[in-house]
Amino acid sequence: MGSGLAVRKATTLLEEGEDDMGICKLCGKDAGWLCSAHKECEKRYASGTKLIESLVVGAIRKGVDRQKIEATVSEFANTFDLDLKGVRQILLAAWTKAAEDALSDNLLTKEQESRVTELAEFFGANTQVLSQHPIFMKLVKAAVIRDLCEGKIPARLQITSPISLALQKGEQIIWVFNQVQYYEKKTRTHFVGGSQSVSVRVMKGVYYRVGSFRGEPIQTTEMLHMDTGYLFVTNKHLAFVGPQKSVRLKYDKIISHTPYSDGIVVCRDTLTAKPQVFITDDGWFTYNVIVNAARL
Repeated sequence: MGSGLAVRKATTLLEEGEDDMGICKLCGKDAGWLCSAHKECEKRYASGTKLIESLVVGAIRKGVDRQKIEATVSEFANTFDLDLKGVRQILLAAWTKAAEDALSDNLLTKEQESRVTELAEFFGANTQVLSQHPIFMKLVKAAVIRDLCEGKIPARLQITSPISLALQKGEQIIWVFNQVQYYEKKTRTHFVGGSQSVSVRVMKGVYYRVGSFRGEPIQTTEMLHMDTGYLFVTNKHLAFVGPQKSVRLKYDKIISHTPYSDGIVVCRDTLTAKPQVFITDDGWFTYNVIVNAARL
Protein backbone atom coordinates (compact mmCIF):
# COMPACT_ATOMS: atom_id res chain seq x y z
CA MET A 1 0.00 0.00 0.00
CA GLY A 2 2.80 2.33 0.80
CA SER A 3 4.56 1.61 -2.48
CA GLY A 4 1.32 2.20 -4.39
CA LEU A 5 1.01 5.64 -2.86
CA ALA A 6 4.58 6.45 -3.89
CA VAL A 7 3.83 5.44 -7.47
CA ARG A 8 0.75 7.66 -7.59
CA LYS A 9 2.74 10.64 -6.27
CA ALA A 10 5.46 10.11 -8.86
CA THR A 11 2.89 9.88 -11.66
CA THR A 12 1.27 13.10 -10.50
CA LEU A 13 4.61 14.93 -10.50
CA LEU A 14 5.36 13.74 -14.03
CA GLU A 15 1.96 14.93 -15.25
CA GLU A 16 2.47 18.33 -13.63
CA GLY A 17 5.98 18.54 -15.09
CA GLU A 18 4.63 18.34 -18.64
CA ASP A 19 3.71 22.02 -18.37
CA ASP A 20 7.37 22.86 -17.71
CA MET A 21 8.57 21.38 -21.00
CA GLY A 22 9.93 24.32 -23.00
CA ILE A 23 9.34 25.13 -26.66
CA CYS A 24 12.27 26.51 -28.64
CA LYS A 25 11.44 30.12 -29.53
CA LEU A 26 13.59 29.84 -32.67
CA CYS A 27 12.50 26.55 -34.28
CA GLY A 28 9.21 25.90 -32.47
CA LYS A 29 10.11 22.36 -31.36
CA ASP A 30 10.48 20.88 -27.89
CA ALA A 31 13.51 22.42 -26.21
CA GLY A 32 13.64 20.28 -23.06
CA TRP A 33 12.98 20.76 -19.39
CA LEU A 34 12.58 24.53 -18.56
CA CYS A 35 14.44 25.55 -21.75
CA SER A 36 13.32 28.30 -24.14
CA ALA A 37 15.71 27.52 -27.02
CA HIS A 38 18.11 24.89 -28.32
CA LYS A 39 21.75 25.82 -27.98
CA GLU A 40 22.32 24.88 -31.61
CA CYS A 41 19.45 27.17 -32.69
CA GLU A 42 20.86 30.03 -30.65
CA LYS A 43 24.29 29.58 -32.26
CA ARG A 44 22.81 29.49 -35.77
CA TYR A 45 20.66 32.53 -35.01
CA ALA A 46 23.65 34.49 -33.65
CA SER A 47 25.75 33.55 -36.68
CA GLY A 48 22.97 34.61 -39.03
CA THR A 49 22.49 38.01 -37.38
CA LYS A 50 26.25 38.63 -37.49
CA LEU A 51 26.30 37.77 -41.19
CA ILE A 52 23.48 40.22 -41.88
CA GLU A 53 25.22 42.87 -39.77
CA SER A 54 28.46 42.31 -41.69
CA LEU A 55 26.66 42.68 -45.02
CA VAL A 56 24.96 45.92 -43.98
CA VAL A 57 28.17 47.44 -42.58
CA GLY A 58 29.96 46.46 -45.79
CA ALA A 59 27.15 48.03 -47.81
CA ILE A 60 27.85 51.44 -46.28
CA ARG A 61 31.60 51.01 -46.61
CA LYS A 62 31.72 49.74 -50.20
CA GLY A 63 28.26 50.11 -51.70
CA VAL A 64 24.84 48.54 -51.36
CA ASP A 65 24.28 45.13 -52.96
CA ARG A 66 20.54 44.78 -52.53
CA GLN A 67 20.26 41.34 -54.09
CA LYS A 68 22.86 39.81 -51.79
CA ILE A 69 21.34 41.37 -48.68
CA GLU A 70 17.82 40.39 -49.69
CA ALA A 71 18.81 36.79 -50.45
CA THR A 72 20.65 36.39 -47.13
CA VAL A 73 17.81 37.95 -45.12
CA SER A 74 15.19 35.82 -46.88
CA GLU A 75 17.11 32.61 -46.17
CA PHE A 76 17.56 33.64 -42.54
CA ALA A 77 13.86 34.51 -42.15
CA ASN A 78 12.76 31.20 -43.68
CA THR A 79 15.12 29.21 -41.48
CA PHE A 80 13.67 30.69 -38.30
CA ASP A 81 10.15 31.35 -39.60
CA LEU A 82 10.37 35.10 -38.90
CA ASP A 83 7.58 37.49 -39.76
CA LEU A 84 8.09 40.97 -41.22
CA LYS A 85 8.32 42.55 -37.77
CA GLY A 86 11.06 40.15 -36.69
CA VAL A 87 13.05 40.71 -39.89
CA ARG A 88 12.76 44.48 -39.59
CA GLN A 89 14.09 44.43 -36.03
CA ILE A 90 17.19 42.52 -37.17
CA LEU A 91 17.73 44.86 -40.11
CA LEU A 92 17.36 47.99 -37.95
CA ALA A 93 19.85 46.59 -35.44
CA ALA A 94 22.27 45.92 -38.30
CA TRP A 95 21.62 49.41 -39.72
CA THR A 96 22.44 50.94 -36.33
CA LYS A 97 25.75 49.06 -36.20
CA ALA A 98 26.55 50.19 -39.74
CA ALA A 99 25.77 53.82 -38.89
CA GLU A 100 27.98 53.63 -35.80
CA ASP A 101 30.77 52.25 -37.97
CA ALA A 102 30.35 55.11 -40.44
CA LEU A 103 30.63 57.64 -37.60
CA SER A 104 33.65 56.02 -35.95
CA ASP A 105 35.73 59.08 -36.93
CA ASN A 106 32.90 61.56 -36.16
CA LEU A 107 32.68 62.37 -39.88
CA LEU A 108 30.03 61.50 -42.44
CA THR A 109 30.90 61.69 -46.13
CA LYS A 110 28.31 62.30 -48.82
CA GLU A 111 28.75 58.72 -50.01
CA GLN A 112 28.19 57.33 -46.53
CA GLU A 113 25.12 59.50 -46.00
CA SER A 114 23.69 58.40 -49.36
CA ARG A 115 24.25 54.72 -48.57
CA VAL A 116 22.83 55.01 -45.07
CA THR A 117 19.71 56.68 -46.48
CA GLU A 118 19.40 54.10 -49.28
CA LEU A 119 19.61 51.21 -46.84
CA ALA A 120 16.99 52.73 -44.56
CA GLU A 121 14.62 53.12 -47.51
CA PHE A 122 15.42 49.58 -48.65
CA PHE A 123 14.51 48.27 -45.20
CA GLY A 124 11.26 50.23 -45.25
CA ALA A 125 12.22 52.44 -42.31
CA ASN A 126 10.95 56.03 -42.43
CA THR A 127 12.32 59.05 -40.58
CA GLN A 128 9.86 58.62 -37.72
CA VAL A 129 11.08 55.08 -37.07
CA LEU A 130 14.77 55.96 -37.40
CA SER A 131 14.48 59.03 -35.16
CA GLN A 132 13.74 56.73 -32.24
CA HIS A 133 17.31 55.45 -32.42
CA PRO A 134 20.01 57.68 -30.83
CA ILE A 135 22.34 57.08 -33.77
CA PHE A 136 19.95 58.90 -36.10
CA MET A 137 20.55 62.27 -34.42
CA LYS A 138 24.30 61.66 -34.53
CA LEU A 139 24.04 61.16 -38.28
CA VAL A 140 22.14 64.41 -38.68
CA LYS A 141 24.67 66.31 -36.55
CA ALA A 142 27.60 64.91 -38.53
CA ALA A 143 25.91 65.97 -41.77
CA VAL A 144 25.33 69.47 -40.36
CA ILE A 145 29.03 69.81 -39.51
CA ARG A 146 29.99 68.63 -43.01
CA ASP A 147 27.68 71.20 -44.61
CA LEU A 148 29.20 73.98 -42.51
CA CYS A 149 32.74 72.90 -43.34
CA GLU A 150 31.80 73.15 -47.01
CA GLY A 151 30.56 76.70 -46.47
CA LYS A 152 26.86 75.80 -46.72
CA ILE A 153 24.06 76.77 -44.37
CA PRO A 154 22.47 73.41 -43.40
CA ALA A 155 18.77 72.99 -44.07
CA ARG A 156 18.32 69.88 -41.92
CA LEU A 157 16.57 71.35 -38.88
CA GLN A 158 12.78 71.40 -38.90
CA ILE A 159 11.17 73.79 -36.42
CA THR A 160 7.50 72.97 -35.98
CA SER A 161 6.65 75.41 -33.17
CA PRO A 162 7.04 79.20 -32.80
CA ILE A 163 10.52 80.29 -31.78
CA SER A 164 11.32 82.89 -29.14
CA LEU A 165 14.21 84.46 -31.06
CA ALA A 166 13.72 87.54 -33.23
CA LEU A 167 15.80 86.91 -36.33
CA GLN A 168 17.57 89.73 -38.11
CA LYS A 169 17.47 90.28 -41.85
CA GLY A 170 19.17 87.40 -43.63
CA GLU A 171 19.62 85.45 -40.41
CA GLN A 172 18.93 81.69 -40.52
CA ILE A 173 18.82 79.16 -37.71
CA ILE A 174 21.35 76.35 -38.06
CA TRP A 175 20.66 74.48 -34.83
CA VAL A 176 18.72 74.78 -31.58
CA PHE A 177 19.75 73.25 -28.28
CA ASN A 178 16.99 72.75 -25.72
CA GLN A 179 17.23 72.75 -21.91
CA VAL A 180 20.61 74.47 -22.01
CA GLN A 181 22.01 75.61 -18.66
CA TYR A 182 23.59 79.04 -18.86
CA TYR A 183 26.29 79.97 -16.34
CA GLU A 184 28.53 82.97 -15.89
CA LYS A 185 31.87 82.92 -14.16
CA LYS A 186 31.97 85.53 -11.45
CA THR A 187 34.97 86.66 -9.45
CA ARG A 188 34.30 87.60 -5.84
CA THR A 189 36.75 89.45 -3.61
CA HIS A 190 37.01 89.17 0.15
CA PHE A 191 39.66 90.38 2.55
CA VAL A 192 41.67 88.59 5.20
CA GLY A 193 43.35 90.34 8.09
CA GLY A 194 42.50 93.92 9.13
CA SER A 195 41.71 95.89 12.25
CA GLN A 196 39.01 97.95 13.88
CA SER A 197 38.78 101.70 13.69
CA VAL A 198 41.32 103.72 15.71
CA SER A 199 41.39 107.31 16.88
CA VAL A 200 44.45 109.45 16.18
CA ARG A 201 45.08 112.62 18.19
CA VAL A 202 45.69 115.62 15.92
CA MET A 203 45.79 118.44 18.47
CA LYS A 204 44.71 118.99 22.02
CA GLY A 205 41.04 118.09 22.33
CA VAL A 206 40.65 117.04 18.66
CA TYR A 207 40.71 113.45 17.43
CA TYR A 208 40.52 112.18 13.87
CA ARG A 209 38.86 108.81 13.50
CA VAL A 210 40.57 106.47 10.96
CA GLY A 211 38.35 103.89 9.24
CA SER A 212 39.24 100.25 9.60
CA PHE A 213 41.32 98.64 6.86
CA ARG A 214 40.32 95.21 5.52
CA GLY A 215 43.62 93.45 4.98
CA GLU A 216 44.74 91.70 1.79
CA PRO A 217 42.18 90.95 -0.97
CA ILE A 218 41.52 87.30 -1.82
CA GLN A 219 39.71 86.53 -5.08
CA THR A 220 37.64 83.41 -5.74
CA THR A 221 35.90 82.37 -8.96
CA GLU A 222 32.55 80.61 -8.97
CA MET A 223 29.97 79.53 -11.51
CA LEU A 224 26.59 81.20 -11.15
CA HIS A 225 23.58 79.62 -12.83
CA MET A 226 21.82 82.40 -14.69
CA ASP A 227 18.99 80.56 -16.46
CA THR A 228 17.91 77.46 -18.40
CA GLY A 229 16.54 77.82 -21.92
CA TYR A 230 17.28 77.57 -25.65
CA LEU A 231 20.64 78.09 -27.31
CA PHE A 232 20.29 79.17 -30.95
CA VAL A 233 23.14 78.82 -33.43
CA THR A 234 22.50 80.99 -36.49
CA ASN A 235 24.62 82.15 -39.39
CA LYS A 236 25.15 85.47 -37.59
CA HIS A 237 24.87 84.99 -33.85
CA LEU A 238 25.00 82.68 -30.89
CA ALA A 239 21.90 83.48 -28.87
CA PHE A 240 20.57 82.21 -25.56
CA VAL A 241 16.91 82.75 -24.69
CA GLY A 242 15.51 81.81 -21.30
CA PRO A 243 12.65 82.90 -19.02
CA GLN A 244 14.93 85.15 -16.97
CA LYS A 245 17.93 85.87 -19.17
CA SER A 246 18.60 86.47 -22.87
CA VAL A 247 21.99 86.93 -24.51
CA ARG A 248 22.94 87.55 -28.14
CA LEU A 249 26.60 87.17 -29.10
CA LYS A 250 27.90 88.26 -32.47
CA TYR A 251 30.53 85.85 -33.75
CA ASP A 252 33.17 88.49 -34.47
CA LYS A 253 32.90 89.65 -30.86
CA ILE A 254 33.79 86.23 -29.46
CA ILE A 255 37.55 85.90 -28.96
CA SER A 256 37.72 82.36 -27.58
CA HIS A 257 35.81 79.07 -27.63
CA THR A 258 36.76 76.46 -25.03
CA PRO A 259 35.20 73.02 -25.55
CA TYR A 260 34.23 70.65 -22.75
CA SER A 261 32.64 67.22 -22.82
CA ASP A 262 29.19 68.60 -21.97
CA GLY A 263 29.28 72.13 -23.36
CA ILE A 264 31.31 75.18 -24.28
CA VAL A 265 32.77 78.31 -22.68
CA VAL A 266 32.94 81.50 -24.75
CA CYS A 267 34.53 84.82 -23.94
CA ARG A 268 33.65 88.15 -25.56
CA ASP A 269 36.08 90.82 -26.75
CA THR A 270 35.39 93.39 -24.04
CA LEU A 271 37.38 94.48 -21.02
CA THR A 272 34.61 93.66 -18.54
CA ALA A 273 33.42 90.46 -20.21
CA LYS A 274 33.13 87.38 -18.05
CA PRO A 275 33.37 83.82 -19.44
CA GLN A 276 29.94 82.49 -20.39
CA VAL A 277 29.22 78.78 -20.06
CA PHE A 278 26.56 76.84 -21.97
CA ILE A 279 25.88 73.24 -20.91
CA THR A 280 24.29 71.29 -23.78
CA ASP A 281 25.38 67.70 -22.90
CA ASP A 282 27.11 67.40 -26.29
CA GLY A 283 30.34 69.36 -26.15
CA TRP A 284 31.84 67.99 -29.38
CA PHE A 285 28.91 69.00 -31.55
CA THR A 286 28.34 72.29 -29.72
CA TYR A 287 31.92 73.41 -30.28
CA ASN A 288 32.06 72.34 -33.92
CA VAL A 289 28.69 73.78 -34.95
CA ILE A 290 29.44 77.16 -33.32
CA VAL A 291 33.02 77.50 -34.58
CA ASN A 292 32.11 76.49 -38.14
CA ALA A 293 28.97 78.66 -38.17
CA ALA A 294 31.17 81.63 -37.25
CA ARG A 295 33.27 81.00 -40.37
CA LEU A 296 30.38 81.28 -42.83
